[in-house]
Parts: sequence; C-alpha cells; structure tokens
Amino acid sequence: MEEGDVTPNFASVAVAAHDHRGLPVAGVALTFLAHKIDDERRAELVGHVRRTAEALTQRLHGAAPTST
Repeated sequence: MEEGDVTPNFASVAVAAHDHRGLPVAGVALTFLAHKIDDERRAELVGHVRRTAEALTQRLHGAAPTST
C-alpha cells in the first residue's frame, strides 16, 4: 500500500502473482482517490486485489513464496 508517494491525493494497493518457483512474475494493482475511500472499503479492496493475484498465481501454476 502507498498513499500520496507516487501521485498526490491518490493511494494504491498491489499484490504480486508468483510462478512455480515462488518468484514474483506479475502484479495486480488498484489506484484510487485517497479521500474517497475509507479504511473499511480499503480493506475490502485489498482483499479483492489479493484474491485476484492468488487466482493469477494459480493460473500460472505458481506458488506463494514460503516464509523463512
């Protein structure tokens, strides 16, 4: 997540999609006017972006990286 770092008044959320080695190969991102989205709605948007990245990872026959 970022807010105002790239463009003033805008915020973004992004999640990586991974290949079969667990390496990031693509990203799913959403940018919006920061003042129009409250914290509850942001959490919902993060969930949507995360699920989309997970679906793309599955289509790529990928795997999320493991924690070490």
